[in-house]
Amino acid sequence: MITIQPETQKNILVAKASEHLTADDYKNILIPTIKELITRYDKINAVIEIDGSFKGWEAEALAEAFPFARKERHHLHRMAIVGAPTWLKGISTFLAHALGKDLKHFDNASLKEALAWAKEEK
Repeated sequence: MITIQPETQKNILVAKASEHLTADDYKNILIPTIKELITRYDKINAVIEIDGSFKGWEAEALAEAFPFARKERHHLHRMAIVGAPTWLKGISTFLAHALGKDLKHFDNASLKEALAWAKEEK
């Protein structure tokens, strides 16, 4: 499940991932929100908080996520991931390097620090 958090403001997307992410999470929540922010601001930053219940993605979710991320990658400036398990840190670091994106990991207690980093101009 993905939920858009109230800290989302201006060009900063803040979302929380928990349990399993589904294709519907991408189609109905995440992708429309990102498209709206891109339309308004062009370049966006994201803070993704990984809940302790997060288990991963359904295959259909990845089929939604990857083509969209590849197509819109030039709009994503920075991404902070908060509270990711070790296995997810490795995957996200690989993808960030492959897409040429600025990515930083923060521990569970560092949401405010991650928000501040995402808001910085680079």
